[in-house]
Amino acid sequence: MLRVENLNKTFTTGVFKRRRHKAVDQINFTIAPREILGLVGESGCGKSTLARLLLNLIPSSSGKLYFKGQELTGMRGRELRKIRGKMQIIFQHPESSLNPRLKIYDSLIEPMRIQNLLPSKTVEREKVLDLLHQVGLAEEHLTRYPHELSGGQIQRVVLARILAVQPEFIIADEPTSMLDVSVQAQVLHLLKDIQQKHAMSFLFISHDLALVQWISERIAVMYRGQIVEIGPAQDLCNNPRHPYSVQLVETFNWFQENKREKSCSSETTNQAIHAWEGCAFAPCCPKLSPVCRQKPELRRIAEKHDVACWHA
Repeated sequence: MLRVENLNKTFTTGVFKRRRHKAVDQINFTIAPREILGLVGESGCGKSTLARLLLNLIPSSSGKLYFKGQELTGMRGRELRKIRGKMQIIFQHPESSLNPRLKIYDSLIEPMRIQNLLPSKTVEREKVLDLLHQVGLAEEHLTRYPHELSGGQIQRVVLARILAVQPEFIIADEPTSMLDVSVQAQVLHLLKDIQQKHAMSFLFISHDLALVQWISERIAVMYRGQIVEIGPAQDLCNNPRHPYSVQLVETFNWFQENKREKSCSSETTNQAIHAWEGCAFAPCCPKLSPVCRQKPELRRIAEKHDVACWHA
């Protein structure tokens, strides 16, 4: 469904003293049809930037991106507009996807009109009611504005709006982080049901390792713009191979038991990382050795399990 080859994104900041920050660094992975790939990593590691690159919302610095065998890199205008409906995203703040001045009915109709998916106005309401039924909302919600809905209801409206254009690939960028725990479970089960019903592919981004393990078939671990490990969800969570993945799983388990935050990094460590060339995690790694000054590439160490570490 989706293939990413050596994808890079570098941002330049500053006016008098220009600085370059590589947010995404040599990313390679694939997502198969009907597959849910989970993506985990700490804040600022480049997960959301990667999501926007995959949809061509921001241009990449280098690399190639393929959707169903068709290269999207550099695609613009009318060609890209044809693909837009097939690739959609659920943002972390769902209310940002809805026009506050439009009622829910108009918000749901808008993307279908843009994509010319409605043969006539007579079928509009039938289509909208069908979408509401799929996401568990009632007809009474059509006359409301976004501010009159709860967070869970807004997320369902956003999902209905996405389903309106019949996508084949959806990126869910922390779709439940702003919701209560009980509502999170409802939305997650809804996403899983819709994915199976419509045979879609998903990239599911989250900080919650248990959540990603439950919903995903494979998990990719991201650190400072790089994919350091990718493998089957159960295998990666039960037997992580990369030193950062090991710390990530241990910290998450410790947090679950103690219900408070534990950090495995510091300003000193971050400064050391910026000055380091080679493996990005080397300054924090207990297995540090001279070979770590060379940047490792993802290599297969088990069935469907790749790790970017010299010592894995």
